[in-house]
Amino acid sequence: MKEARDSRARATGAAAWLPCALGASFFGYAYFLRVAPSAMIEDLMRAFDVSALALGNLGAAYFYVYACLQLPLGLAIDRLDARRILVCGIAVAAGGTLFFALAEGLPAAYASRLLIGAGCATAWIGTLKLAMLYLPVGRYALVAGLTNLVGMAGAMSAQAPLALVVQAIGWRNAMLAAAAMGALLALMLMATRMPTRTGPTPRPFAVSPWRDLLRLLARRQIWLIVLFTVCTASPIISFCVLWAVPYGMAAYGLDRPTAGTLASIGLLGWGIGGPILAPISERLGRRKPILLLGPLGVAASMGLLLWPGLPLAGAYAALLLGGCCTGAVICVFAVAKEVCPPSQGATVTSLLTAGMMVLTAALQVVMGYMLDRFWEGAMANGARLYPAEAYRAGLMLMPCLSVIGLVVLRFVPETYCRQRGE
Repeated sequence: MKEARDSRARATGAAAWLPCALGASFFGYAYFLRVAPSAMIEDLMRAFDVSALALGNLGAAYFYVYACLQLPLGLAIDRLDARRILVCGIAVAAGGTLFFALAEGLPAAYASRLLIGAGCATAWIGTLKLAMLYLPVGRYALVAGLTNLVGMAGAMSAQAPLALVVQAIGWRNAMLAAAAMGALLALMLMATRMPTRTGPTPRPFAVSPWRDLLRLLARRQIWLIVLFTVCTASPIISFCVLWAVPYGMAAYGLDRPTAGTLASIGLLGWGIGGPILAPISERLGRRKPILLLGPLGVAASMGLLLWPGLPLAGAYAALLLGGCCTGAVICVFAVAKEVCPPSQGATVTSLLTAGMMVLTAALQVVMGYMLDRFWEGAMANGARLYPAEAYRAGLMLMPCLSVIGLVVLRFVPETYCRQRGE
């Protein structure tokens, strides 16, 4: 009897991890699509005849719709089947990728990126909701860290590897292949058999979602957590997903695939930082000592990149440091979950994610504006060439945001890794 129970427990455990693993794979796919334009900047400038500011807006279109949909999706995922919402999200993202590959003008490209952002908006909050529903409470921060690691792997694959693929077959064919990958992932998640729930039962729509949202927004501590999150995470996200590749080409004379490794090292740091720092936080029984690493590391990293004499090895080290310390943000999602009722887990996750996306989109536009302002008129194959000084001018805002995050952390509550919200 005992062996039978143990066997059933192992089967249930495996069944619980599978949907979370597929959800994490979707998050990796979403990050691949988010970062992909950075590997084809010159190709997109030529294809759509646009400047850096217009390209920054094209990249930001993903973030705009992603951010706008976070709260509605969070409310829906807290009340509906998270798996089905994820399947629909993958399908929409894959469809948007197909349309982007076929786009002939800038308006069609914008519309396609909006579709991609809308579909990908379900990935993070949907996966963490699956973890809340089907895995033990103590696994939440670990799942968040591992999901983020998969996301960073997806982002890294959209740097140097995608740049090589684009050089070989062109950016349109590369995006067609990405659309097919998304369709396959949607079918796999649709065919997955879901295990028995261990988490809270989804709230019915009879309980007003807007009343729940207003109660959540009325919590001062939630706004402090959101402000800390956006100031700590957005600088690395904004730089690595779009501008690190052209920065490496301008500042160090790298070719595109090699410059892609500069962005990849920052994303690698972020990916490994979460799974390492989250268990340390659980072992310490505290969140804030780990959170402190975030703004300190990002400020140091961005500050080093502002130094004109920084050698290439120093740039790699700075981005690795900043990425690893940004991984501390994973613990912020655990803090947000712990200060709110379990039934609002997806909603509070969506609120934090929306904040990050809004500031990341704004930083991309600001960087594009600064590049155009410092452009000296140089062109190559129909695309503008920007000096390294232009990128450094755009980066000056990043350490300032980290300092703000450091101040805000003083007022973020310490949960001691325990659920406080009821």
